[in-house]
Order: sequence, then C-alpha cells, then structure tokens
Amino acid sequence: MSHYLKQCHKVVGVDLFDNYFSQHTDSRFSRLRYWLSSLAPQVDFAMCSTDNMKSVVKQYLPTQPIHVMNDPYSIYEPELIADALDEKLRRVTQTKHIDILWFGIGDNPYFAVGISDLMGYASSLHDLKGHGFEVSLQILTNRRALIPANLGLLRQLPIEYEIEEWSEEREEEYLKDAFLCFLPVNSQSFSVVKSLNRAIACLTFHIDDDLLHVPISLGAGKFNIHNSASRRKTVRYLLDNSDLVYCSTKNIENRMAQLNTTANRTTGDIYCSGEVINNYESKPTTLIGYMASADHAHNLRLILPALIRILDKHPKVNFELFGSMPQPEQLQRFGSRISIAPPIADYTHFLKEFASRKWDVGLCPLVPIPFNKMKAETKWVEYSSCGIAVIASKNTAYDRCCADGCGLLVETEDDWYDAMDTLIVNTEKKSEIVENAQRKITEKYSIDSLRDQVLSIFSIAKTKLEA
Repeated sequence: MSHYLKQCHKVVGVDLFDNYFSQHTDSRFSRLRYWLSSLAPQVDFAMCSTDNMKSVVKQYLPTQPIHVMNDPYSIYEPELIADALDEKLRRVTQTKHIDILWFGIGDNPYFAVGISDLMGYASSLHDLKGHGFEVSLQILTNRRALIPANLGLLRQLPIEYEIEEWSEEREEEYLKDAFLCFLPVNSQSFSVVKSLNRAIACLTFHIDDDLLHVPISLGAGKFNIHNSASRRKTVRYLLDNSDLVYCSTKNIENRMAQLNTTANRTTGDIYCSGEVINNYESKPTTLIGYMASADHAHNLRLILPALIRILDKHPKVNFELFGSMPQPEQLQRFGSRISIAPPIADYTHFLKEFASRKWDVGLCPLVPIPFNKMKAETKWVEYSSCGIAVIASKNTAYDRCCADGCGLLVETEDDWYDAMDTLIVNTEKKSEIVENAQRKITEKYSIDSLRDQVLSIFSIAKTKLEA
C-alpha cells in the first residue's frame, strides 16, 4: 500500500500508538521491527502521542518529521474543579470513607501491565488504612482481563474492592464520585511511552521535597522507599514529562533546574494556608513544644543540648512532643515534665487537638543539610495559627515568614538557648511575635489566598498544555 501511494505521489504517514519496537532483544516483536524498518523509506512523516514514543520512532525514521499529537480533552473551568474537590473533601471528612477508582485495560498479551501494575503498587493502598478512614476500591476493566489468574491476584488486595466491566458511562459515573483515582504504571519500555489519556485533564505534578535525594538521616525505612530504583525513575519521569511541576518553594524550583529536569516549573507565593484558631493569651511561659514525625529525629537532636539547659534553668517549664517522635533518652530524667501527644491522621481533628495543647513556644529546628533547604514554612503557619510563638532555624524557608517580628531566627546552640530563655522571661516579646505572625497569616496566608493560587496553577498548566 505504501509503495502504491508513493507511486501516486501521495504523502504517506504512519500513526504509531504502542511501543513494540524498542525491545531489540525480544524475538516476539521481530516482525514488527522489520515492518517499520521496511516502511521507513516510503514514509514522509509519523505521528505518536508522547515524546517518549517519538524517541522510539526516531530510531527508525531519523530524517522524517515526527509529530506528537496530545490526547484531546474537554475544556474545563478551574472554579468548577475547585468546587468539586471541596464537595468531595467535605463528604470524605463527614463519612470517613475514601472511594478510590482504578480503571483501564487490565491486560496485555505481551507485557505485565494493568492489573499487574495495580497489584505492584498495592502497598500504597494499604498505607491509607488505619487512620480513621474506611477505604474501598472500585475496579473498571475489560472483560478479557478477568481471567482466574488475575482474579486470584486481586484477592490479595489489602482493601475492600468491587469489579465491574468497563464502559465509558461507568467510567464517567465513578469519576464523579471517587475521591481519588489510583493509576500506577511501571517503568518498562512499553509503559513509559504511553499517553496520559486516563488523566482526563492535563497532569500537574506537585513536589515539596527533593524526592530524588532523600537522605539516610530521615531513617532507613523512608530512605529505602524513596531511593528504590523504580520510585526514583517514576519521580524523574514526572519531573521531565508533566505539563507543569508545581514546586512548594523557590529553592525546590531552583533545585529542579540544577537537576536539569525538563518539565515546565512554577512556584506559588505561599505553600500552605492558615487561619487564627487561638488568639494570644497573656500568661507565663510554661510549655515549649515540637511537632514532628519520627523521621525528624535528627532535627530534634540539633536542639537537645539547648533544650536541656533551659529545662534545668526553668523547673516550671515543661516540654511536649506532638507526633510519632519518640522521646529521646536524654530527656527521661525530667520525668513528668516531658509529655508526648500521639499523631492524628485527620487534619481537621489534628488542628483542633493541637490548638488545645496551648503551647507557649513552638520550635522549628532544621539541620543545615541540602534536603532541609527545600523545606516549606508549614510549622510556622500551624504554630502561629494556634497562638504559639515560633523559634526557627536561620537560613531556611522560615527566614521569610519569621521576618518583620513574626518569629525568632537562630543558628547556634547558644542562639537556641537565648531565644527560649527570652520568651520565657519576656512575655511581652512573646505576645508581640504572636500578634505579628497572626496578622501576617490573615493578610498573606489565608485559605482564600491559597485557593486562588492553586486555581492559577491549574490555569498555567492548561496554558502550557495548549501551547
């Protein structure tokens, strides 16, 4: 056919959707590789759906133009998306039930994809359990995939699930109801060239840490998870192929540039929002606290010497840990003056409980390592919202939010000691910090401000995609 069309002086093109051509040592695809190689002299151009597929096709058509045709999508309104997300979040908060959807072709005659991908990442579904929410999964897939072997695999899912045969109508119905879609894909050659047609709209990847360089200081568990070859490859793929990467801080955005990631990047003015929960109460300083998970133990160790000196000097001052952080052995001698509040998964419940602790001073230590330079000012927002005066590590994300008298910035052990001592003996200084910080939260860190920022990110992503 291609020879005939060329003889008729017609323009000949080839549309290539799936990658059965880069597996050069796989004899199953020899005939397809031979077909494309033989077709190449007659082809004037090619079309495919992704840049990764373009790289594959380029091996066979090195001189012809190759056009990447993005999947079509419907025009959407960011405001409607935000309203839908608000409604779904409200429903999940009230019902304590998370509906998850997985949909797609469940099998392939040559590659372990679809249901195999779902099972390969099933541990992530397990991680959603045990936090006060019921979790269920709806599976929509093709009838051919529902063979005994795949059904046997699905029985190993760690959460409750239901299976239905896919149809466009059922997909649309479940997308409207589901709180999240779980669409894991492995990094084999067949999968990495696939389009994002299941994403419905353009993909925006949000990153709030340098996930390509997670240090061992966070603990062996997190280090091993984040540094697995498959996870790093997936993160890198998203950083290179998303329509837009939404970075939590300017430092993260600059770091992504240093790593030569190729996707468009942007950063908002703020990372998180807050609102005043506790107004400042003028009272003696009796409770200092640190809120963090266990993987921040190295940050707590940074301030322990100064904290111990403070507890020795001020016997009426107590210290509390909020979260999964275990109590350091060095603090055991203070007995009942040290308390631990357990972690709370539900964020609304967490804020209510955290505010009820009535801390006077909140600590934000960050060890001066490259990973911590990427951190955002979340603790400052949460502390200040609850009427807590902040002491934070200098030369970090806290520099900006603590400016203008909204917190104390420190660096050395003596700095930490002096700052805590000041806020214990000088309640007027403590009052001034909280009032300044809460004014800044109201003016610059409001929920409306963050909502408008996220909607603008959606608009930027849409513009990048259309371009």
